[in-house]
Amino acid sequence: MDSPGAPNKFDAEIGARVRALREMQQISQDDLGSALGVSSENIQRYESGATCISGSCLIALAKTLGVRLSLILGGAKDPLEVELIDAIGGPSRQATGVAMAFDRIADPAIRDDIARLIETLGAPGRAARRFTASMSPEPMNG
Repeated sequence: MDSPGAPNKFDAEIGARVRALREMQQISQDDLGSALGVSSENIQRYESGATCISGSCLIALAKTLGVRLSLILGGAKDPLEVELIDAIGGPSRQATGVAMAFDRIADPAIRDDIARLIETLGAPGRAARRFTASMSPEPMNG
């Protein structure tokens, strides 16, 4: 059992994940608090584990940070539990993994090139244009 006045271990772990995700995206506590409708002091208390984060705030955090709720909660081992948590929304685990790997690239020029590539490939209509182009008849040699 936790000591009176000490942060709950689980709340502290969730807070540490929130802090890491916020810092990875270079979002200030003020900006995250504004997005959630809470003070930066509340964000600080969430991140330290001093304050338990409500369910609705956890969902809003996941959406604001662009991650699945299971990433914030961590430790979900049962496949059904993960599926239920992830059904709430957010990008796929693959997208989160790519974002975390991208953040580890030290060379800013390489990061810029990769970002432009992803933005180009992910542009609306890009897949449809590529598909349409691949369906065009081959020129006749003759």
